[in-house]
Amino acid sequence: MPATAVSALASQAETPARTRRVRSFIELSKPGITLMEVVTAAVGYWVAQPWLHRDLWTVLWQLLVLSVGVLFLGASAGAFNHLLERRSDAAMQRTSLRPLPAGRISPGAAYAYAWSLLGVGTITLLLLGWTVAMLGMTTVALYALLYTPLKTKTALALYLGGIPGALPVVGGWVAGGGELFSPEAAILAAIMFWWQLPHFLALAILYADDYRRGGIVLLGDGNAHRLAVHTLIYALLLVLSSIAWWIGGNGGTLYAIGCGTLSAWLLVRCMQLVRQPTLSNGRHVLIATYMFLMGLFLLAAVDLR
Repeated sequence: MPATAVSALASQAETPARTRRVRSFIELSKPGITLMEVVTAAVGYWVAQPWLHRDLWTVLWQLLVLSVGVLFLGASAGAFNHLLERRSDAAMQRTSLRPLPAGRISPGAAYAYAWSLLGVGTITLLLLGWTVAMLGMTTVALYALLYTPLKTKTALALYLGGIPGALPVVGGWVAGGGELFSPEAAILAAIMFWWQLPHFLALAILYADDYRRGGIVLLGDGNAHRLAVHTLIYALLLVLSSIAWWIGGNGGTLYAIGCGTLSAWLLVRCMQLVRQPTLSNGRHVLIATYMFLMGLFLLAAVDLR
């Protein structure tokens, strides 16, 4: 057993049982991904500028309701993902100590947890309207019923998985008063869709062997150079989508300068990865994708038009 796994097990043994169980359920919720969904939904709400036609208290209340609803639905999707992938998780070193393969939570308890979160999250988002709630439920359904099972069958699951990842920001936009079928909603969705692809492919370069052990089908059979080329292509499409937000008149000079700087940095990192598809360069691209999205959405929220 790897030293990290031994250390993790030893640490768990020293932690009170109730605390371990709470931590296990939190881990089941995939908190990193879930919190990112909450943030992107909040950004979508904010850039819709709801304060132009709603009072301050209504804006704050709706932002809170949106965040709580997306939090519960994101946690539900994460729990369903853990359930459906518990066998492949057991085969991968990176995920073998997750709650289900490690036996810290039973599948029955995990199913009850996932369905409860789904129900509470949906009811919460209904306070913001049927459209927002439907977008939330669609996100969970696509992630759990389409993307997750197809990961071990086709590399096209990468693109299908980008759809549920792009919906929370659209839900936020609609909750803020924006039109569902509008150029702004399409651009926000495109930014999130294209962002996920280079982000995941950087992870695929880092953990290709582990993914193969788990039966996950990768683009180009997991060849690092092919993955790197795809990473550059999708990063370029991400940059073009981000520029479209400014071209559409939604961002000002600050956004344009910041977007240009972040784009140049991301593309340089991706080109370095193409030239040398090493683990180190893959890690640099992974970090760059995180920084790009955080920086871009901060600029979009601050420099409104």
